[in-house]
Amino acid sequence: MVGAAAPRPTGAISREQLARVLLAAHTTADATGLTLEVVAERGPEQSQLDSLFAGLRADVPGEVDGALDPDTLPLGAEPDRVLEDLRRVAAAADAREAGAVTA
Repeated sequence: MVGAAAPRPTGAISREQLARVLLAAHTTADATGLTLEVVAERGPEQSQLDSLFAGLRADVPGEVDGALDPDTLPLGAEPDRVLEDLRRVAAAADAREAGAVTA
């Protein structure tokens, strides 16, 4: 139907299926810099996951949110513990890029 809202998914995803998607996301070069939302739907499991990544919009480098995430909470309004986690993750990434070993 043209103009109709998409039906809400009503299926379930097993841990094994989720693990396959996460592993593919981690090991597929085309998935780098993308945010994938996993939604369960009824029907056969998708066997080729590469096509999932091909249609996704790339995240903005350096941004916290994924490409299509709404800007509902400005970074400065995040709780201190979240800001500290982000600083720690950024520092670890910088150290890895510089070739240093982090604890």
